Amino acid sequence: MEAGDLAAAEEAHSTLLVALASVEVAASKAAGVARAAAAERAGHTARLAEAEAAAADARAAIDARRAELARSREARVQAEEYEALKAGVASLPRRGETAAAAAKASARRAALASDTDAATATLAWRRRQFAVLDAVVAELTGLFAEPDAVGLGGAGPPGGGVGDEEMGGGGGGVPAAPEDDVESGEAPGGGEEEDGEGGDAMES
Repeated sequence: MEAGDLAAAEEAHSTLLVALASVEVAASKAAGVARAAAAERAGHTARLAEAEAAAADARAAIDARRAELARSREARVQAEEYEALKAGVASLPRRGETAAAAAKASARRAALASDTDAATATLAWRRRQFAVLDAVVAELTGLFAEPDAVGLGGAGPPGGGVGDEEMGGGGGGVPAAPEDDVESGEAPGGGEEEDGEGGDAMES
């Protein structure tokens, strides 16, 4: 081999060694970067898992706080309602007072019912009295008008004529009912039941 070729081969060999060294350095750097990336990825994964666990714990704590807050609000509302009901019950009268008031109201109602019955009976009795009085007035009116109707009254003195003889004489026509009987509600010559029967008979 010639000297020139040997020198060229050695130079090429040196260049190849330098390139190989550069490749080895680059490969070493790449391997370091890959190891660093893997380590960082592992650390990131671990931190991510820790963060997710912490977030889950935080969410659970928040849910627990929310549930506790809801229970607290419900307990407060129930306590307020209880206090309101307690105050309302305390403001009510006692059972004895209520029973006494109810008994008093029942007695008053019974008294009012009795007064109503008495007033109704009195009203019915007054109606029968007025019916009897109307019948008596109608009868007296007819008796006083009878002499003029038959033409026997003439111009004689009051109380004379056939009317007086039919009524038993005595000057003055039909005798009036006693004032005491009219005021007391009793018809002339009878009691309460007789007046009622007489009033019904006259009305019929």
